Amino acid sequence: MSTDPDRINISADDIRRTPMPAPPANVPAAPSSSEDARSRVYQLPEGHHTITCPYAQVSLRPGTTVAECTACGQIHLDQSWLENDGCTTYGCCNAPSAQPASRPSTAPNFSTPTTTVAPGDVDLTPAPIAGPVIQIVLGAMCLFFPVVTGIVALVYALKTNEHIAARQYVSANHSRSLSKGWSTAGWVIIAISVLLVFVAIAAEA
Repeated sequence: MSTDPDRINISADDIRRTPMPAPPANVPAAPSSSEDARSRVYQLPEGHHTITCPYAQVSLRPGTTVAECTACGQIHLDQSWLENDGCTTYGCCNAPSAQPASRPSTAPNFSTPTTTVAPGDVDLTPAPIAGPVIQIVLGAMCLFFPVVTGIVALVYALKTNEHIAARQYVSANHSRSLSKGWSTAGWVIIAISVLLVFVAIAAEA
């Protein structure tokens, strides 16, 4: 035992009787490198320059527990690394967005069924052109021949009036007969052409 009055003497019994200080409450333990292989957790050594956490935007002074990315070397506050679940450097392989996305266990099921068309299911034969040609010809007959027969019938009707005015009754009767004949022929042509048009349309259907 020392006789110096300024020296404090502590025995082994005093050490055993001194209670150990309890750890502060609500302070999470610092992660270790074994928990996340993507980072290296340590405390900034004394003499290290002050840096800023890119995630929390707080100053990291010596003695602060930090997490250093093993890929790009970016230093974060350890809690920032945990909250961000990785490095904050854009394009870094340890960033959360760089983690591979999980693939679906089953293939997607599309509600709309797909239809496969075989070469034999397509009709490659050219469409017949006889039907449209016949319809065009018959339509022209419906317009052209009735007009012609109507004009001829009108001419003979005018001659009939001339013969009557000249008292040529035999010629007047002849002209009248021709006028009626041409008029009747025009109506017959119209009826036949309309009937043939309907027959052609029904045959195409």
